[in-house]
Amino acid sequence: MDLPKCKPIYNPSFSTFSHMTQMTSSHTVKVLQCCQISPPQGSVPSTTIPLTFFDIPWLLFTPNQPLFFYDFPNFSTHDFIHNILPNLNHSLSSTLQYFFPLAGNLVIPPQPSKPHLSYTEGDSVALIIGESSCDFAFLSSYQPINVQDFYQLVPQLTLSMPVETTARLPLLAVQITIFPRFGVCMGFALRQVAADGRTFDNFLKTWASILGEAGGITRLGFSVPKSYIGNCIAFGRSMVKRDQLVGENGIIYAAKAIGDTIKELDREVLGEADKWISDWEVLFGSEPHVMITGSPKVGSYELDFGWGRPTKVEEVSISKTRAISLCESRDVFHGIEVGLALPKAKMDAFDSLFREGLKTL
Repeated sequence: MDLPKCKPIYNPSFSTFSHMTQMTSSHTVKVLQCCQISPPQGSVPSTTIPLTFFDIPWLLFTPNQPLFFYDFPNFSTHDFIHNILPNLNHSLSSTLQYFFPLAGNLVIPPQPSKPHLSYTEGDSVALIIGESSCDFAFLSSYQPINVQDFYQLVPQLTLSMPVETTARLPLLAVQITIFPRFGVCMGFALRQVAADGRTFDNFLKTWASILGEAGGITRLGFSVPKSYIGNCIAFGRSMVKRDQLVGENGIIYAAKAIGDTIKELDREVLGEADKWISDWEVLFGSEPHVMITGSPKVGSYELDFGWGRPTKVEEVSISKTRAISLCESRDVFHGIEVGLALPKAKMDAFDSLFREGLKTL
């Protein structure tokens, strides 16, 4: 059988060792440019979009922070900025014409008014260009990596939320970090209240396709989907007793519980929708709960901006949410890559138990 590749990330901020909680990365990213990219002028009217029942639970979540590493040898920073970046900027602007809510803001007005998405002419997505001297091969490998080294590769979104005045929070930011002569990393910060994984994947592949038409090395021919933009994800919560999970047949109990929950959602997707918010509040406040993010069906490794398929895909936000990320394997047919963030001591223990478990398969 095909075994998943584990992509461990050490998260020192959760460590019980003082020297780990004090740890900071010795590597820095030099910011070269900060741009604001808008849809083409006059291409999109000002629009207000109410949040749906599927969107509202995501107000509780921290932004998604995916990273896409690409091998890009023989290109200097000068080459990238002068020969590649102009087409990236132009194609991003063109893509935002079709996905314009992502250039807008999450608006949180004083109560009793309701949060909503808003796009106004001139709204934009922050695009940061940086340069790093870090070891690209190591960061894009399957070795245990200090999460602090990943944090520098994702852009920041405004987190302030005034109580008495209306807050306008950007929905998307992009950071492209150049590793001269080695590769590039495309990092994103996305408030999932605006788009689920499938919608964001459509956005990225549309951008890549438009870039190809603008003079990239390859062309995906990806058509802009005539479908929703937003969220279309139902929530399920499965519970199993601890002694069953840690027993010899724990995987069977877990699989059955998750399968039963999925079947229930298939029968009636909104059957227990009234419990979504309260269930998430329990999840966030309870360490025994484990959340799963991502999907092996999205096709993250198909994202080609003209530099070939990604060498590595990571989801950095799991270091904050205690979730386990899933995506399809880059090289193994029907394989799955698993991302996990733990303090180093717990990661070492997990690694040992995981390897022992594989021997029983």
